[in-house]
Amino acid sequence: MLSRKSRLLRFGIVLTTFFAGIAVMGSPPASGGQIVERNNSATTTIDDIQQFRWYAISARHSGQCLDVAGASLADGAHLIQWPCRYQHNQQWAAQSAGSGYYRLVVRNSGKCLDVSGASHDDGAHLIQWPCHNGQNQQWRFVNLTDGYYRLVARHSGKCLDVSGASHAEGAHLIQWPCHNGQNQQWRITAVD
Repeated sequence: MLSRKSRLLRFGIVLTTFFAGIAVMGSPPASGGQIVERNNSATTTIDDIQQFRWYAISARHSGQCLDVAGASLADGAHLIQWPCRYQHNQQWAAQSAGSGYYRLVVRNSGKCLDVSGASHDDGAHLIQWPCHNGQNQQWRFVNLTDGYYRLVARHSGKCLDVSGASHAEGAHLIQWPCHNGQNQQWRITAVD
């Protein structure tokens, strides 16, 4: 078993091979390149995010952040919305999965945003799970052109959604058919 330092070093090396696809407020990094994504037949450009940066992901309708419940390190811990405090269980990095999709890795545990059981069902819960190559951990960022993004799961084509458009602290995050609701619109903000 690798030591924590070795795992962090290995993770850092892996980080150098990805980080593209999410625009953040402000200027793109000097070393940034671009990827082009199709959105309803229109071409949108998404600037590279900086390497070794962590980001908070907040829901437009509530202003609350994507959060691992209770800062859990456990496999299968639920993802919820919670007031943004920018703790490690609310900090995410994007890891390229190829073809315009990304894995979202939480800083607290090093695990990935995952649709539980690779379900295609409406309302399937989002959890943290050890990162793998499954399409239920791969997300496409669709630029809504106003500083927000829709996150679409590769395996199901459904969107990251705050259940019932709830404003409550601790509301569960699910996958749901994509629509124009603000509970499916997410802002990406650098936190370090």
